[in-house]
Amino acid sequence: MNFRTLTFLIAIIFIYSCEDDPIGYLGLLDVDKPSVEIININNGDIISDSTSNIQTIVSVQEVFGIRTTSLFLNGELFSTSRGMKLTFEIPISNFNIDTNYIYATAHDRSGNEGKSKTIMFLFEKSIQVVNPLNDINLIDTSSTNSVNLLNVFHDNNSPNNPLNYEIISNSNEGLLDLYIENGRLFITPKKYLSGISTLEIKASANEHRFNVSEFNVTVNLAKEIVPVHLPDHNFRNGLISKYGFIDLGTDTIIQEQAQEMVDLELVDYSIGNPAGIEEFVNLKRLDLSRNNFTDIDLTNNLDLNFIRIDWSNLGQINISTLSKLDSLSIEFSSLMEIDLSNNTSLKYLKLSENQLSSLILKNNIELERLELATYSISNIDLSFNTKLKILGIGLCQINQLDLSQNVDLETLSLSTMPFSNIDVTNNKKLKSISILNTNVSLLDLSLNNMLETIRVLNNPNLSIVYVWQLPLPSYVKVYKDGHTELKLKPY
Repeated sequence: MNFRTLTFLIAIIFIYSCEDDPIGYLGLLDVDKPSVEIININNGDIISDSTSNIQTIVSVQEVFGIRTTSLFLNGELFSTSRGMKLTFEIPISNFNIDTNYIYATAHDRSGNEGKSKTIMFLFEKSIQVVNPLNDINLIDTSSTNSVNLLNVFHDNNSPNNPLNYEIISNSNEGLLDLYIENGRLFITPKKYLSGISTLEIKASANEHRFNVSEFNVTVNLAKEIVPVHLPDHNFRNGLISKYGFIDLGTDTIIQEQAQEMVDLELVDYSIGNPAGIEEFVNLKRLDLSRNNFTDIDLTNNLDLNFIRIDWSNLGQINISTLSKLDSLSIEFSSLMEIDLSNNTSLKYLKLSENQLSSLILKNNIELERLELATYSISNIDLSFNTKLKILGIGLCQINQLDLSQNVDLETLSLSTMPFSNIDVTNNKKLKSISILNTNVSLLDLSLNNMLETIRVLNNPNLSIVYVWQLPLPSYVKVYKDGHTELKLKPY
């Protein structure tokens, strides 16, 4: 709304004569200008100096339903047979903002010449828009911006009659959150969105309908929105429903939202295509288990330190750039090969129930836990993994396993494998050992006196297990077949 310079005031006076106090008002044709309302009616004479600002009579018109009435203003009398409508102007240059009252005396000429009433008009000093705001550019969408409305509206009223504000309209309600408090307009843009919203603000000093001023402000949220295409509807819908991603339609999300994610878990969302995951560049944790995609490229997610994709159809994964990767779990999937040569920070690796035919771990010297159960693997070299503490291997075609370099092993589980001999004499830190469904015929535990659990079951050829003492300490739990006997090793 444009606010031009106030050059004149146009007002209308209605004067009524009746048994009660006459009722009327001095109002403005243009509500942008000051308005006047009768607040009191008294008997008395005209006070001419209070009306000295009134210079020119513009017109006098008849008002329906009023008996013959006269009005004295500045000593001049204008009357009609039925009443009057008086229009006059006050040049703004002569308008004294401190002059609150105009007095006029109405005389009843219907046969009672001695009867008169003095009407006192109070100028409800108007609100003026002194600093209209045409545009507000909001770039930082993470914070609330505010506008001091007292700098926009000029309040000529007393402190006991403060301004009241109201947001009349907002052209783009989905873009902004708005509220007015203590003379300030608070504008909070909806995060990640951009656009233009035009607001219309109204201020009033009291309940009178004329004393209102308005102004427009255009909020231009100058935020560049970069869309990211996600071809998989389930992937996109999962982000929207679980993480509150903005729905841009047409299978797109907002890049900024993707870049803010550090932990993404969409388990069992029937995702068939994870394309778009490359935009989540700040991810540290990712769990996409129980989905349907067959391959995934995570080379752009350089901060990933945790990945879990279990119970899926995953056949290929590219993690060759993830030097920070600490934990990887791909179990009960269709993985045929995996390159871990650049994942030098890897500590926890679980690859059970896949279709791997080989696994090279010589660069993974930080590895502390390995769980592997893949039928096609016939050989594995663990000599470089000297920090291993937990090892579980099963369902493999491994005939021979060298654990001599894995001196920090604390838990060992070997099951459903064809080997006939296993040497754990160098693994003196073992606390738990489990040998199940193998061809082992002799097991020497005579140097493993830190063991707390011994589980040797379904080994048809295993008749003797050498232990470090008999009877074993009471805290040692032993699970064995009847044909397997515990003995002290002869020297």
